[in-house]
Amino acid sequence: MVIVKIHHGIGNQLFQYAYGRALSLRNKVPFKLDLAWCRLPTRHRDYGLDRFNIVENIATEEEVAHILYRDRGRIVRRCLLLANKLRPYYRRNYVQEDLSRFDPNLLKVRHGYVYGYFGTELYFADAAEVLRAELTLKAPPDPINADMIKRMEDCDSVCLSVRRGDFVGHPLYDVCGLDYFERAAARVAESVPTPHFFVFSDDNDWVRRHLKLKYPHTLVTHNYPNFYEDLRLMMHCKHYVIPNSTFSWWGAWLSRHPRPIVVAPRRWLNLEALKLPRYAEFVREWCRGGTIDLSHTYPAGWITVPN
Repeated sequence: MVIVKIHHGIGNQLFQYAYGRALSLRNKVPFKLDLAWCRLPTRHRDYGLDRFNIVENIATEEEVAHILYRDRGRIVRRCLLLANKLRPYYRRNYVQEDLSRFDPNLLKVRHGYVYGYFGTELYFADAAEVLRAELTLKAPPDPINADMIKRMEDCDSVCLSVRRGDFVGHPLYDVCGLDYFERAAARVAESVPTPHFFVFSDDNDWVRRHLKLKYPHTLVTHNYPNFYEDLRLMMHCKHYVIPNSTFSWWGAWLSRHPRPIVVAPRRWLNLEALKLPRYAEFVREWCRGGTIDLSHTYPAGWITVPN
């Protein structure tokens, strides 16, 4: 059995589920989700996968303790851990992703506790059809959202997502500026003669004041702060302008349109920030190569423009 740790926001949770689900299908092994992080009083995001039509097998504390050898006596546990070191790292009872590279060996895990972010479709592209069916909301849309979906399907709809919130002033995540959204919108308009932009944001007041699109557009605010309903709407757009946000990434990847144009920022993260002292512990834990491999962040065919 494989247990995948679920942590951080819904965009990250979707990547973690997709990795575990694809692993289960590929290697014909059961998988479960460890929600311990989501129960911490210090967490800053809630568990959200239960809103989707997923295979939701939740690991118990006893199962996690067993797979990590925590339920053994001290001597037995030490022997098991020593024996573990003789195996390839991806065959051990605890496997943590190294963000410094895409690791094809993580596709082979058949047993153990896995901890990571898995922010590329290379970890689950072979299960894309299953995932697109499962990563749909259980609850049907209300009349307002059903009408919005029809509007999106009846025009050359473009989802334009503006992520601000805790990204503002953040040295690593940074923020896509107005110039990026203007360039990205223009890039879509080169291929879509009559685009209508549906704008989603976690800072609608800022968007109203500052984002001046020269194309027909609708600011979608009625679902705020229910971002799950916004994600449903995003899936029904035909084309996309996304920021460096995992949530927006999923909105585009889950598109119902057969040939969406997706425009994304050329710089997903400000990797120079990893040199700052505040990230020293993060680099030691997650980036043993000293950086993060972003070369596979976008699926083939997505367009990037400077940000």
